[in-house]
Amino acid sequence: MNKNILARNILIFEQIKNILKEFKKEKIPVILLKGSALISTVYDDISLRPMEDIDILVKRDDLKKATACMLGTGYHLQTTGEYAFAKTGCSCAVDIHTDILPGLDVWKTAIELDIDGIKTFTLSAQDHIIYIIYHSMIHHGTIKNIWLEDVKRLITYYGISEDKSSHYGSATIYGRYGINWTDFVEKVKQFNLKIPVYLFIMNYSRVFVLDSRLFASLKPSNFIENVYLNFFEAIIKKKEIRDTGHLIKFVVSTHKFKFLIDFIFPEKEFLERRYGMNYILARLLRPFSLILKTLVVFIISLKHLSAD
Repeated sequence: MNKNILARNILIFEQIKNILKEFKKEKIPVILLKGSALISTVYDDISLRPMEDIDILVKRDDLKKATACMLGTGYHLQTTGEYAFAKTGCSCAVDIHTDILPGLDVWKTAIELDIDGIKTFTLSAQDHIIYIIYHSMIHHGTIKNIWLEDVKRLITYYGISEDKSSHYGSATIYGRYGINWTDFVEKVKQFNLKIPVYLFIMNYSRVFVLDSRLFASLKPSNFIENVYLNFFEAIIKKKEIRDTGHLIKFVVSTHKFKFLIDFIFPEKEFLERRYGMNYILARLLRPFSLILKTLVVFIISLKHLSAD
């Protein structure tokens, strides 16, 4: 038992319960993400899994109400551009999301969760695995042991779908809610995550056992996919490459033009939160800043690719 993690997590869960109570008053449904949801389900000891922050998902239509609720209970919005809140005397920051992956509807398959009598939700097993891998490979561009352990515990806790067919992906499910690997693979391919997920589970298989048929269903099958694989391997190996998140998101984006427009020209509220300056000035400076940063990351990535 890690007493430091235990003490911190106890405080964090008190913070989570207070937030859930306030959101319940305002009739705002919440899906807990990552550490807070995993500790409540797949970890059998609160001291086994450290948390850096609290991640919660709300519906886009509830975002303004959720923001008002946070501000009304003493939190302040941090100047990161995202909906990240902090409060004096609280253990950690709170990040509010409206999606885990653009276009993926997770509310239909969300699982009800009870936190000391407070009803909330967590992601389905397959959506949670996709989210952890997306967070690891796309958002951070690295693989950490803690995320491998999260996936292992999700698979162990929820049980693996039985597959008696000749190909991988039978819809037969058992366990608490089961892991529908057919649904998992279909979503991975639909959202262009085949290669980063393949690379993640290849690293997973070096530590934990996973059915080899899943590898076969995601293995690169053409020249472009092998180029993507080399790109992701270079990113993962060279941890000194910084600011890769948006470049990787562009690579896996299924609507690249829309991604570029939204990325370069975000909403006025985002610019004001992110840069803390005049909206027009921020609008003018952002494209040049992003282009320069992306070029630097791209050049460094190419350098490492050629070196490998």
